[in-house]
Amino acid sequence: MFALHSNLLSNYSRHIRPVTNQDSPVYVTFIFSMPFFLGFDAVDGKFSVLASIYLGWMDGKLSWNPANHGNIETSYFSTSQVWTPEVLLTSSITTDSVTPTSKVTVSSSGFTSAMYTKVVTSSCSPDITYYPYDVHNCSLVFTAMEPYTVIDLNISPTAQYYENTDNLFWILSRTSQSKYIVGNYSTMVEIVYSLERRPTYLLYTIMLPVCLMNFVTLLAFILPAESGERVSFATTMLLTLTMYMTIMSDSIPNTSDPVSILTVSLMIKLIISSLVVLCVVITLCVYSCSEDTPIPKWMLVFCRLNPRRVQDEKDVVVEKLDSNDKTPNVTWQTIAKRLDVAFLVFFTVAMVIETIYNTVRITHRL
Repeated sequence: MFALHSNLLSNYSRHIRPVTNQDSPVYVTFIFSMPFFLGFDAVDGKFSVLASIYLGWMDGKLSWNPANHGNIETSYFSTSQVWTPEVLLTSSITTDSVTPTSKVTVSSSGFTSAMYTKVVTSSCSPDITYYPYDVHNCSLVFTAMEPYTVIDLNISPTAQYYENTDNLFWILSRTSQSKYIVGNYSTMVEIVYSLERRPTYLLYTIMLPVCLMNFVTLLAFILPAESGERVSFATTMLLTLTMYMTIMSDSIPNTSDPVSILTVSLMIKLIISSLVVLCVVITLCVYSCSEDTPIPKWMLVFCRLNPRRVQDEKDVVVEKLDSNDKTPNVTWQTIAKRLDVAFLVFFTVAMVIETIYNTVRITHRL
């Protein structure tokens, strides 16, 4: 083995490309596989995988006749001894070189190959429009550090690669791999992955609790006004919803473009809860009005009450004596109860429509 290395490296320079015609490129076979998918941080836009990269090329200067060297078919050389291609992961957050740094395998025909395995983190712009049913397309971009006339990366269409995509949070699949010439200069290989979030956990911890708290707030219109707990109950539910949204905001990607439909939906729910508190205060003020205060006609029409039933006390007595009318007199308390029913129906319909509309948009990605 020592004699073989001495013979092959006697007139060899690792700084000279292994081609007879230096105007011709070195064709490098590029095969990417992912032994393990580490995860995707949609908040920071980081896509992390354990990358395994295979590089193969012909080096005619390292060929030999096995019969003349003890039938040795394969030998190993250090990267400091032989020429190796320089490849860079250009989509990485930090500059990651995938140039082989350990051993290269050389066969007697001169075919040279090297493996590179490392945890790499690539940048990926998240699309959280339909969070938590969001789908992201993340790519790993590898570029040769030399012009395509010097190093030409080639994708093997028949390569078999192993990828472990098991993950508790994401469903991952490779969608495409392609080769480009960047700026008519260097070769670029792009591998694109599709990441679909598993939404079950977030559905039970975010969407369902918020919807329940939003609907529970409507119970403030059902509580008796005499209990004195209506405003405190509605305010407590509003503060609970606000606090819950503050806590779970760390799990929602905080990007401004695009804004997730869930974020808009939560803001609408918060506005509705705030309006519920306001309307509860209004109905209590109406309930507490003095009987000497006349009831406006428009309020009677709004509450679908007959304005003729509201008269001063003497007229009401006369009317009851003359007509034996058993219909109770319309008071501010009656108006307040009608307002409670109207607000309850209105906010219930608004919440149901908003919840169904935005839920369908999120789950069906409309």
